[in-house]
Amino acid sequence: DWNTDTYRNSSILNYIPAIQAITAANGYVVRLGDPSMVKLPALDRLIDYAHSGDRSEVMDLYLIRECRFFVGTVSGPIEVAWLFQRPVLGTNQIDWISYFPRKAGDRAILKHVYSRANQRFLSLQEVLEHPEFSLYGLGEAYEQDYEVAENSPAELRDAVLEFMEGLEAGPGRACSPLQEEFNRRRKLRLREWVVDPGTTFSRDPCEDVIQRYRHAAADSFAGALGERFLEANWFRDSPTEDAAENSPARA
Repeated sequence: DWNTDTYRNSSILNYIPAIQAITAANGYVVRLGDPSMVKLPALDRLIDYAHSGDRSEVMDLYLIRECRFFVGTVSGPIEVAWLFQRPVLGTNQIDWISYFPRKAGDRAILKHVYSRANQRFLSLQEVLEHPEFSLYGLGEAYEQDYEVAENSPAELRDAVLEFMEGLEAGPGRACSPLQEEFNRRRKLRLREWVVDPGTTFSRDPCEDVIQRYRHAAADSFAGALGERFLEANWFRDSPTEDAAENSPARA
């Protein structure tokens, strides 16, 4: 919905190289969604189910339950994939708490954050430690002092290739030192927010407690950000050129 929460949207056309990486490995790609979404071009081993006459809520659930792995953004379907315990790669993420990869082996990559005040992109370290970003990720800050750049076609392709390599290695594969460092800092930030009496989740005391427990559960999430994505953006204050081109700041 381009009228609300536009920072959550992303272009399906940027995913074509990632789709081709899967189909080149003899996989099939089924694109979920609804007919209001942009159509994908006809590609071998790609099913644009969003524009299929066979769409149904039950079929949505079936496809997610039976997939080899799920690639998606902040959405309802990604929650379903986690409920079904499918391997999940989150892309164009705007939240490193509630939508952080749940299981060991799950991975994610984040959108790039452009600071209007500093006139540059923020490194992942800066995003993680920034006082204006909250438990809900960047949220409304996206529409105030910051803009975002979607993951580039190259980033999405590399994330999918890395994820498929990880599936071959199995869920017991160890995180890299940088992935461990991000997770350590992420948990510290989470714990600060949850125990801070100044953090108000709701004016209703009961709802406030419920939300604190909900967010506290994110402390147990065992996934990580993609290793290549972390290495490319941990210290840098600008994404790759093709990712920067997707930013409103550079439009």
